[in-house]
Amino acid sequence: MRVSGYLSIYNDWDLLAPALRSAAPYLDELVVVDGAYSWMAELLRQMGRRPERSEQPVRDAIAAAGLPVRIIESVWANELEKRRAGYEACCGRYVLRLDADEILFVDEPKLERFLASGAAVAEMEMPTYIVPGFIHGSPDSAELPRQALLFDRTQVSAEEHLSHLWLVLTADRLAPAERRPVFPDPIAFNAHLTTWRTPRTAVQRALFYSLNWSRQHGVAWIEALRGRPLTDAAALTQHIPAAAFLEAMLSHRLVSGHVDTAGEPIRGTPLSPVQEEVLLPLHAQYEQSHLALNRRLRERPRRMIQTEPICLDLSGRASLEALASSGAISLDLFHRPRRAKAELRFMLPYPPWQARQPVPVTLRASGIRIDLSAVAEPEGFLRRVLVLDVSLESAYPIQTMQCVGS
Repeated sequence: MRVSGYLSIYNDWDLLAPALRSAAPYLDELVVVDGAYSWMAELLRQMGRRPERSEQPVRDAIAAAGLPVRIIESVWANELEKRRAGYEACCGRYVLRLDADEILFVDEPKLERFLASGAAVAEMEMPTYIVPGFIHGSPDSAELPRQALLFDRTQVSAEEHLSHLWLVLTADRLAPAERRPVFPDPIAFNAHLTTWRTPRTAVQRALFYSLNWSRQHGVAWIEALRGRPLTDAAALTQHIPAAAFLEAMLSHRLVSGHVDTAGEPIRGTPLSPVQEEVLLPLHAQYEQSHLALNRRLRERPRRMIQTEPICLDLSGRASLEALASSGAISLDLFHRPRRAKAELRFMLPYPPWQARQPVPVTLRASGIRIDLSAVAEPEGFLRRVLVLDVSLESAYPIQTMQCVGS
């Protein structure tokens, strides 16, 4: 038996080394499909990045895995083309799909039963990890969310395997394909750490999701691009500098790590404390990175997109105190505020699983004051994110903000 792993990636290295270590014992080779998508390539060049190749930390993490590696560099039309290329490049009978934010815990007896069964596809349990000890589960079900993990290439084509994946398509369309028989039991638990990236790589994810949405819906905060598909992300730079847009992504909800549970439960993890040990330094890395991000907001201004939500992770006491003075956060703004509202969003390990609490905001001549002392914290919350909506007297979409003493 030979098992090939394929990894679809672009500038996503925070969690990559432990992700590859978790899968390496089960792989005979690793195929890496590297590079960004054509519709954002020129924008990335203007940001000083090579769209066909990730930066060196990605290559370092791949090398550390100690596997035979083949790397395919390109600029891709979309996720479908990129994943299809990765699957087709694999040489093993079995293909394991990998992502950079997933730590695998393989159930080896179930893996052996799958291999002996003749089934075409094996799945993994794949809940989103909130914090150590807690995961985001499925509504009204004892089962956890599942996604395909391992494919028998003699039964499943590259095109067919796409129909078994969770894909972020938006403007792209997946051709209908037959779904092959799936082994009934999950062969692994996947600690999906999608919200644990540090800002340095989470900003790339925020950039992708923001632009991918705009490919279908347009850019709501730029009048000339509103309401029509954004076919080339470089069109943004006719209205704002590329570097300013990238910096504004630091306040995107995907960087803050908040998950909208939509009323779905947050549960205790099925992993043992010993199994979870590998995750603890990754969460500590996340917390330290947001403490540093909040401290930088005191040290220098940050670009923001007015009319778009500004999200700040205040989960840790130190991250809160980095911004708050005397129970309040004061932000200087480049122009006079016209209106502003704020709320704290909490993730809870008990029903209703999340809480949203409005926070009083005072408008000032050159900024706003957010009075956090007026909000009672829910007991035992897991995460806390401040979400701001600010509109200024200036119509220019990109503005600046900086935290100052209250």
